[in-house]
Amino acid sequence: MGSEIEIMAGTKLTLHHGGPILGSAWAHLPPEDGHTLAVSGDLGRPGHPLLLPPEPFSGADVLLMESTYGNRHINNSTGPAVIVSSAGMATGGRVPHHLHRILPDPRNAVVIVGFAAAGTRSRDLVDGARTLKMFGEYVPVRAEVADVPHFSAHADAGQIIDWPRNAPAPHTTCLVHGEETASETLRDRIDDEPGWTAVVPRSGEAVLVR
Repeated sequence: MGSEIEIMAGTKLTLHHGGPILGSAWAHLPPEDGHTLAVSGDLGRPGHPLLLPPEPFSGADVLLMESTYGNRHINNSTGPAVIVSSAGMATGGRVPHHLHRILPDPRNAVVIVGFAAAGTRSRDLVDGARTLKMFGEYVPVRAEVADVPHFSAHADAGQIIDWPRNAPAPHTTCLVHGEETASETLRDRIDDEPGWTAVVPRSGEAVLVR
């Protein structure tokens, strides 16, 4: 982390601590024309007992900043929290195998911990799906499903905004990696608080880095 790596002739990449999981990073990339691009990736929360906090944003002409929890308030959650992440969207790894086995049995419980993105099996369960398709067949959902969205190591809206606050304003901040309502809410807040130009790009839209 923190060292420049030449990824191609004339183009160097610098990675900085990002926070939410071990090894995560945000990236600083200066294209050949001299303009700079930064990509936040997932941002973690400060004060975690095991993970380093995200290194502060140091400035760029264009910033691609995540907005997963752009409309979600962490101080409002109550009680203790245990943060665990292991293919939490239930889209890969061993999780689908476990679900395939336990979902049909009403004696079992499935706890969805943290954010469940639209279009994933976890979100389908949170939304009350009665069947899930896995391994080419439909599996009945008879197990109890509990949604615990606040147990997460992910930065919330205020912490996302605090991360770049003390750096020079980017020419444009593009909010990505979040659902539409979260991205739009965070865009409006960035317009109000730091007063930066923030946009939510459309799918497939091209943005000039300058």
